[in-house]
Amino acid sequence: MRNRVIKLMPIMFLLAISAVAYLPFIQQIGFMNDDWYLIFAGKAKGTGVFSTVFAIDRPLRAYVMGPAFWLFGDNVLLYHISAYFFRFFSGVCALWLMRMLRPKHEGSNLLTAALFLIYPGFLSQVNAIDYQSHIVAIFLAMFSIALTIKAVSTSSSMKVVFFAGSIITGWIYLGLMEYFIGLEAFRVICVYLVDEKESLPAKRLVSTVKQWAPSALTPIGFLFWRLFFFDSERKATDIGTQLQQIAQSPILTGAWMSVSLWYDTLKAGFLGWGVPAYLINANLRLRDHLFILIAATVMIAALLWMEKYFKDDEGTQPKTTFIFPGLATVILAILPVVLVNRHINFEAYSRYTLPASIGSAMILAGLAYSITTKSVRTFFYSFFILIAISTHYMNGARMAAQTASINDFWWQVSWRVPEFKPGTTLVANYPISAIEEDYFVWGPANLIYSPTLTDSEILMPTISAVVLNDGNLFEIIRGGNLQFIKRRGILTKPDVDKILILSQPSQSSCVHAIDGTFPIVSTSEEARIKTAANYSNIDLININAEAHFPPVSIFGTEPEHTWCYFFQKASLASQRDDWILVAELGDEAWRQDIRPQDKSEWLIFLKAYINLNQYDQVEKIAKDIKKDDVQAFQICQSTPAQFEASTLSPKMKKLIGTLFCEE
Repeated sequence: MRNRVIKLMPIMFLLAISAVAYLPFIQQIGFMNDDWYLIFAGKAKGTGVFSTVFAIDRPLRAYVMGPAFWLFGDNVLLYHISAYFFRFFSGVCALWLMRMLRPKHEGSNLLTAALFLIYPGFLSQVNAIDYQSHIVAIFLAMFSIALTIKAVSTSSSMKVVFFAGSIITGWIYLGLMEYFIGLEAFRVICVYLVDEKESLPAKRLVSTVKQWAPSALTPIGFLFWRLFFFDSERKATDIGTQLQQIAQSPILTGAWMSVSLWYDTLKAGFLGWGVPAYLINANLRLRDHLFILIAATVMIAALLWMEKYFKDDEGTQPKTTFIFPGLATVILAILPVVLVNRHINFEAYSRYTLPASIGSAMILAGLAYSITTKSVRTFFYSFFILIAISTHYMNGARMAAQTASINDFWWQVSWRVPEFKPGTTLVANYPISAIEEDYFVWGPANLIYSPTLTDSEILMPTISAVVLNDGNLFEIIRGGNLQFIKRRGILTKPDVDKILILSQPSQSSCVHAIDGTFPIVSTSEEARIKTAANYSNIDLININAEAHFPPVSIFGTEPEHTWCYFFQKASLASQRDDWILVAELGDEAWRQDIRPQDKSEWLIFLKAYINLNQYDQVEKIAKDIKKDDVQAFQICQSTPAQFEASTLSPKMKKLIGTLFCEE
């Protein structure tokens, strides 16, 4: 019994250290980025839609996303749990593989598996829906390569079964993520490392090729299908297109690719253990730092304790055995990414580090166990474990904050907007999340307002959106045309004449549905939104429709009714010209001692008090508004124009001039 428990200790350690890295914020991280169009497509047309969604580049992904959506629906927590366990299983397979490669190096094998499992250069574990396929693919890749080594190492009748299993799982992982194909070079390296029958390098290499030969069916079979049978609609994943570009200028292209390979090798192999932590701004509290320190200390202590049972045999191979194979693995795993003109960017494209992470772990473990002084060695690998846990914790905290911010944004929109008219094209501005694609906006909007099934072959959301880049801003200003977007079987038709801007200028602001006739623009508003403000059509909000509420499973529970609730309800009432209700909401907020941090949000209430000739209320809120000089100036300039056609009494006009214009 005791021996069985000891044997399970490395697995339990991997489970614990991965849990510390990936689970602290698992209940707080929701939908983000590409998750939005995937969940919208699934809810609109069911699991079968994913065959269409992924047909253009990675059709096997439908066989991961389809069952996942059938099992989990829109419950994001279940996707996180699934992704976590597949990541954990990849670490277990890595440990199994390392043990077969170097059976007398238990200590460094466990360290390699642990470092691979918590590799901090890959930051997309938190994006569990869209990256489910990536994480399944890395698990299958490790499992496939381990099966190959098992086949090479055995002389029993099971050899054929192990080879068959490795080939099939190899085809699947490459079908999920074709740029993982560099791991096929890692497979060859592993066969070379385990083959100790020949001592001479040349003979050993020949022996390696012979033993690896059955596994050649994996890359050859996949490439044959990919090049000659599959027609990729995405140039980025079309191997033939990429090779043609190289052939057009092989010398110059080859030189630039060599430079890129050098930098990306440096990033994936080494800089991943520090740069992401530097880049992430998570605004952690003191107790968060304390948790990281305690968690890392416990994991390091557990690893030290296990060294009594799992250690390297001092009389075996040199300690540096894994350093050069690890470096070769990083280079060869990154090479396919560079060949298709993609580059590692920790903030946007950290996914490209994932296949190279096993090589990076081998390098660090090899360096650690080349240090003969145990205390120095412990300090060396403890430093990297601390960095990895810190990075993933900060990344989780950042994504949890973004989730809370986006959920709050759309709850506020639901308070303000009963319904969008069909064909509305949204321009949005999130306070702490970049909007890189249009579906970051139309995805959540349609999930709230129009998550309906459709019988048409092409899925077309009722509400469209555009990213407010320079090109789209120019088209909006000149009244030009916005391009229709057909992406993965989903067609959106943005219309320059149906633009509505929803902007939350800062975390201390509410969401502003901008009325282009007399736009109220926050001092914190970004420049492009200010430029486009006059083109926002507030009439695209159907003020007479029944209210739509965000599904709690996606957007969380409704936030407390603080200032932004009063502001949104007042904004809606002002669009209905119900100035009495606006004034009542303002009075109630004042009674509850609730004030806006963004002073532009008083202007709707100011308009109501002016309309109702409530001089005392105008004077009262003017004191708070004037804390922002820009808003005071805006009122001075815009008030006469706004009330030109209505009854602005001489007394009120004089009061406005005295309060906002004299200074």
